[in-house]
Amino acid sequence: TENLKTSLGLYYLFDKDIQLSTSSNFSTGTTVYQGDNRFSLKDIKFFQNKIELKKDNDFFIRFYATHEDAGNSYDAVLTAFQIQNAAASDLRFHELYKQWWEDENRGGIFNVVSQQMFPDVNWTNYYDPQTQTAYPRDNVECMNAISQIPEDSLISWHQQALLYANSENIDALDFFEVGTQRFDSILNKTISTASVLNGGSKIVDKSALYHGHAEKIFDWNFAKITIGSNFRIYTPKSNGSLFSDTAVNHTAILSSAQDTLGMTKIINKEVGGYVGLEKTLLSDQLIIKGSIRIDKNQNFDYIPTQAISTIFNINENHTIRSTFTSAIRNPTLLNQYQYYDVGRAILVGS
Repeated sequence: TENLKTSLGLYYLFDKDIQLSTSSNFSTGTTVYQGDNRFSLKDIKFFQNKIELKKDNDFFIRFYATHEDAGNSYDAVLTAFQIQNAAASDLRFHELYKQWWEDENRGGIFNVVSQQMFPDVNWTNYYDPQTQTAYPRDNVECMNAISQIPEDSLISWHQQALLYANSENIDALDFFEVGTQRFDSILNKTISTASVLNGGSKIVDKSALYHGHAEKIFDWNFAKITIGSNFRIYTPKSNGSLFSDTAVNHTAILSSAQDTLGMTKIINKEVGGYVGLEKTLLSDQLIIKGSIRIDKNQNFDYIPTQAISTIFNINENHTIRSTFTSAIRNPTLLNQYQYYDVGRAILVGS
């Protein structure tokens, strides 16, 4: 694992109370991540830029944007599947392997075993036309016969069948042997290609989010009132390697627009607002706090949440507190827009 983080900030004070600041953060690294598959996160990069104007216990206005780049990351498990499939599909490999055992012009070992070594064993399903009766093979009897074959013979036959199935002198490519230039070539091609349909396993992620948040506190004699609001815009971009942002894999069923390249551009927006009240009674011995918040994501209904608490300070050492709170969590972008081929399954959001 390698990790580098750096940041730069500039701060300016107005009248020692109001502060204007701008900051930038950058990080990059290489590591391994275990999720639905095992991922090689290679040369990933994150950028965040922020600007804020604030006065403590009075107000703040802040905006920030976060951008990420998956760099040369790839799915290691999917890579293995793609390299296997580049030589021959699973179905074709099984057909070739089975062909060597059964074809007399190749190995024909099945006939040797079934007819010469164990002629009395029912190796296949048999139908007697005279009695019009079907006789299924006896799997227990077949396994007992196989267990009597010398292990060295089984290993040798298996290796010959494997060599035949992996041979390039038929209608499939030769097996890609690790450590050879041929293997390195197909590996580099696989991890640098984003489209699963084109045999790739590269993870493309050049997503961004933009966030704005403002808050103002009114400290009146009657009570302290806080109001605030925030918005967030997500713009995921994976060229179809993680999200349903390509017309080739999937048509986004939520808010989307087609760009000129035929890709599906996903933009997800949400906004929220809140107001809170804090009231002190009995010479600040009793504090009552309450708040209500409303959130709206473009794909979901308005959702209100509320909270209320009372704090009674008996003395310096004893306090009684009673609290009721509620909260929400909107589905993540992966929950909503995921379209990811993990090699043996496709994970679909929404």
